[in-house]
Amino acid sequence: MHPYRHFFRTLLVRLFFLCLLPAPYLQAQAGGAHQFEPGEAGVKQMLEFVLEADKKELVELTRSLQPDKADYAAVFVPPYDKKVWRFHRRLRRYADIIVHPILRGQTDYVMWRATTDELQAYTGEARNFPGGYREMAAHLQPDLTFYRFKFIEPGHKLGSAYDALVYVNGHWRIFHRPWSVLLE
Repeated sequence: MHPYRHFFRTLLVRLFFLCLLPAPYLQAQAGGAHQFEPGEAGVKQMLEFVLEADKKELVELTRSLQPDKADYAAVFVPPYDKKVWRFHRRLRRYADIIVHPILRGQTDYVMWRATTDELQAYTGEARNFPGGYREMAAHLQPDLTFYRFKFIEPGHKLGSAYDALVYVNGHWRIFHRPWSVLLE
């Protein structure tokens, strides 16, 4: 096999799994959690932090974003909350995903926000979320705001994408690709 073909195949496989896998399997540690204010300003603070943080800080931040069962129940209606929780639990056995720019040149970010209602109607910035959100939006609790973001190279549109950040139960949590449950 040609060396470039092996490189690109390996890169594609890694990117495929990054698109499917949730936040890290490591449990959040009390006291080591980073606190960012609620709302868009807090997301911007977090993303700026990620762009400047070292690996240890990124691991700590990602751990602090790990949802618990109460967070799943606050974001998803039953029984979808348990399905997403089980799905993430299974996937965490196989991956240790850290929220960070995948490529060195990704020194900028773009961000979108959508409310539960916008995701259900697929209007506004909800159109920048993966199409799976349109399919699973009926399973979301009302009155929440979801954030999707990408780390990009300046001037580019493609990048390392993450979704969805939600401020729930007094803290930020990431529910990585919850629409994947619909594919099972």
